[in-house]
Amino acid sequence: MHAAVLKYIVEVARQGSIRKAAAALGVASSGINRQLLRLEEELGVRLFDRTPEGVAPTDAGWLLIKHASQTLQGFETLRPLISDVRALRAGHVSVACIDSLNFAVMPEVLRRFLALHPKVVVTIRQAAPDAVIQAVEDGQADIGLTFTRFARQSVRLAGDAPAPFGAVVPNGHPLAAFDSIALESCLAYPMVKHYDPDGRHLFLDEIARREALDIDAAVHTNSMVLAKNVIAQGHAIGIYIRYSLIREIAAREIAFVPLTHPTLAAHRIGIYIPANRNINSIERKLVEIAAAVLAEHG
Repeated sequence: MHAAVLKYIVEVARQGSIRKAAAALGVASSGINRQLLRLEEELGVRLFDRTPEGVAPTDAGWLLIKHASQTLQGFETLRPLISDVRALRAGHVSVACIDSLNFAVMPEVLRRFLALHPKVVVTIRQAAPDAVIQAVEDGQADIGLTFTRFARQSVRLAGDAPAPFGAVVPNGHPLAAFDSIALESCLAYPMVKHYDPDGRHLFLDEIARREALDIDAAVHTNSMVLAKNVIAQGHAIGIYIRYSLIREIAAREIAFVPLTHPTLAAHRIGIYIPANRNINSIERKLVEIAAAVLAEHG
């Protein structure tokens, strides 16, 4: 059965009117009616009851509508797979991610990905943790990397990795001698607090309110670059995830000491894709590479 006829059947049932279905599909109502009559003649059953108010599916019509819907849905599932050969040669993929991943993780993801697909254009959008999910939900990003606590039903988890928070301190700082420390141990030192593009200290402020802690700061900034410099120069300590500091830790410019706080220690970074469609080959390859890089640096 031709795909166009299946679309006609589903849309007529949805609209309850051949005229409205024709308007929605941008075709002539006479053409839809002619196709339906031809199909009814071929099957030997009436598919729609026609009344002055519109049309309503018969029992046989509902069976055909179910088949048509499943067939069209299957075609949409197949569409990105059919485009895989073309997508492997060229295309575009859009990624939204939190700023902590843009220092070492995403550059390494891009290096590996573009080595495999040099003609694919990649757009990286930095966003607040919850805005990453919103970007994937709205179709502004094909893939999102953010904390798993912000997940919604509109997205699917394609991979994740541990992202515990720790105290970030200058080398030689008293806290650097510990394997792990309590959050309260950090409060005796000047602190730099990072706020997101909306002006929120998302994680620390929630804990401070819930546990009645006084988590004050000597420096407030939305610049991770500035925060790292303030810490490296010994002016303050910070509470961050390891992914934003991979190079500085490796160079022994600063130290990362895991926190024992149960909430801060349990965070994870997730790789999210839209829940309402299948990703194509270039998107799938980038997801695979991102998962591998996160696993290596986690």
